[in-house]
Amino acid sequence: LPFPVCLADPLLEDTPIIGVSQEFLHLAGRDFGEVLGQNCRFLLKGVPNEEISRSARKDCKNFCTTARLRNLSSLPTTTVLQSNARKNGDVFFNLMMLASVSTAEGRTLVVGLQKDMGTDLDLLTVAAQEDASKAHLANLGLVQQA
Repeated sequence: LPFPVCLADPLLEDTPIIGVSQEFLHLAGRDFGEVLGQNCRFLLKGVPNEEISRSARKDCKNFCTTARLRNLSSLPTTTVLQSNARKNGDVFFNLMMLASVSTAEGRTLVVGLQKDMGTDLDLLTVAAQEDASKAHLANLGLVQQA
């Protein structure tokens, strides 16, 4: 897929990543072997503590906890803005949308769509966030078809 996306399994301990796109690896500045089996929290390594959004972390954790529920037919998406860091230490604002998808076997997976929103929160406009959210919804449709 031509955009940053990862799949995680909420039924496994700590909701590990089970698949990613090449664009996700580019965004994170990491190789596949470095992210497979990891929780997405690895993107917080290198982010100064005062720049980590506690509410975004809580929203992500709550989403993954809810995704563990059996017989879940659908789960509303959750969108958060969080400071993340690439392997080289570059910190950026990541607009993430979390969604759930069901496999053919009926298993629920967590889809994480990411968008690098730059490094300066003062330059981040509401319109830019809305445009990125619309793109996430379109990309989610592509993930659901795959």
